[in-house]
Amino acid sequence: MNKIGIFSLSEVNDDILMWSHYSDSHKGYCLEFIDDNTHFFVSRAQKVIYRKELPVVNPLRDKETERLEKTVLTKAKNWSYEKEWRLLDFEKGPGIQVFPARLLKGVIFGALMPGEEKQKIKEYCKIGHLDVQFYQSVLSNRSYSLEVTKCI
Repeated sequence: MNKIGIFSLSEVNDDILMWSHYSDSHKGYCLEFIDDNTHFFVSRAQKVIYRKELPVVNPLRDKETERLEKTVLTKAKNWSYEKEWRLLDFEKGPGIQVFPARLLKGVIFGALMPGEEKQKIKEYCKIGHLDVQFYQSVLSNRSYSLEVTKCI
């Protein structure tokens, strides 16, 4: 298991819990990718399965795909709001991976991300000649929610 690289993706970009859990309490950012199933990077993503019960792995009877599904692609039902997909890398393993720059569609800045950090990301995209849209997430004053709007 410690030799598998796992890159997690989500179908949603405005869930307040995920921003709290995964982006340093709204100080980070979210990358938006082009949904291009023709490219190897995106097309190999597998949907996470959410279950109430723990899966039981039978190494003698389960096929390799079943073992993989039960160990790496299954999470507790409580996490289903994440609508997660995972890219698994058995060749390179864990660590920093490079994705094709042309697949980057947008960057969403966390509601509490410092301005200088936003500027660094914008400059990096400009230097790399990346055609990306920038968005800002904003915490609601009336409810426990976020709104994601285009940066002007």
